[in-house]
Amino acid sequence: MNLTHFFRRLLFSTIALGALSSLTQAQVTISNNPATATTEGTVLGNSAGVLANKYWKAYGITTSASGTFDFTSLQMSSENEHNAPHTISGGIYTDSAGNPSSTLIAGGAFGSQLVGASAPAATLLTFTTAGTVTLVPSTTYWFVLTSEVYNAGGADFQNVVRWDLAVGNALPGATGAGAGEVVLEGYRFSDNNRASWTSSSLSNGLTIELATHTAAAPEPTSLAFLALGGTLVLARRRRA
Repeated sequence: MNLTHFFRRLLFSTIALGALSSLTQAQVTISNNPATATTEGTVLGNSAGVLANKYWKAYGITTSASGTFDFTSLQMSSENEHNAPHTISGGIYTDSAGNPSSTLIAGGAFGSQLVGASAPAATLLTFTTAGTVTLVPSTTYWFVLTSEVYNAGGADFQNVVRWDLAVGNALPGATGAGAGEVVLEGYRFSDNNRASWTSSSLSNGLTIELATHTAAAPEPTSLAFLALGGTLVLARRRRA
């Protein structure tokens, strides 16, 4: 193949690749219907006012050897008690021996969500990250939520916010590409500010949305340089 044909084919292939990589991919959903969750669930935060007793809840997945996804959002159903406002926060954490570690993945912090004092039961909250977070193959991730330590004059478990259970305490299921590309690791609970974790049989309502990952399209400057190189080669061959 001469240089003229080579640069022509390389330029056309790069442009085509850029177009394909920008296509919107189908959403992958792991869910047990948080929008209809109405059963009082796991306490987040804790009303005792003792930081060491802060409560956390997590849900884990492991990607397959070929499963690469961009995190889109996590939805959960919350419920307030005793008309106190609460802020729920969390993020995507790495794994440590089958439990959430204390390490957030890069960019994995969720934007905090406020549950108002007069919020109705089963208030649906959506958590996202500031930028794109890519989940790589053969890796375990934990989606972790908690609330502030709240102590506004009440007995234990008063003035708290809860992560509601799914209807019938149903476990989440994976659909779409997620059915074959992720393993569902279940729930973990910590009542000592993540010093230790235990498995939990309380199936909190959640939906995790992941987009199948595609490589970024070639930057316009890269395409421009490629086209310029091809043009110069063609011009040199004409002068010759």
